[in-house]
Amino acid sequence: MARPVNANAEETKRRILEAASELFAERGFEGTSVRQIAAAANVSLGMIRHYYGSKDGLHRACLDSALTAYDTLTAYIRTSLESGQSPSEVIGAATKLGFRYALERKGATRLTLWTQMEQRDWRHSFEDKMLPFVQETSHLLAEATKQPREQVALGLRSLVALVTRYAVLDHDEIAHILSEGRHTDADESTVEALEEHLVTLAPRLIGVL
Repeated sequence: MARPVNANAEETKRRILEAASELFAERGFEGTSVRQIAAAANVSLGMIRHYYGSKDGLHRACLDSALTAYDTLTAYIRTSLESGQSPSEVIGAATKLGFRYALERKGATRLTLWTQMEQRDWRHSFEDKMLPFVQETSHLLAEATKQPREQVALGLRSLVALVTRYAVLDHDEIAHILSEGRHTDADESTVEALEEHLVTLAPRLIGVL
């Protein structure tokens, strides 16, 4: 069966976004050129202009792609609470989903951190993605737990910061943290230990126990 006509286009856009996210995260916006992105994605400069218009447009698209998890998590939390699951279980499971999503997209996750440090497009990413997530999710959790919404919202922001920061560490860095500086072998269980810590911490941090 022939491949859909737009399949190659979507694959090309994916490669461009992945390459751009990695380079923006590694070198910052000013330190990254469109030519470097094109070379890393194995596409022409014209292809990037065709899909994204400019470096600014591409940077914005990378941020949008990196932050799609907020929409998914909002829907998950809403549906789970409506199904009768406890707020503690819901926020723990959502934390695990968010952490795994960020781990699988380290380049995009690093990009969100770079954006905050550079103060570039930060307002766009905050207002369009994170703010709606915090507002709706804190409202849902506050209603379910009878906690002040402002307290829940602050806890959510703190949790997002922790998950994002830990997700960009490699296995050796995580092992170093967990072992308090002692040498230890790093493997997938190292990541699982940190994940379990975040899942246990999340309800306490948000005050939904």
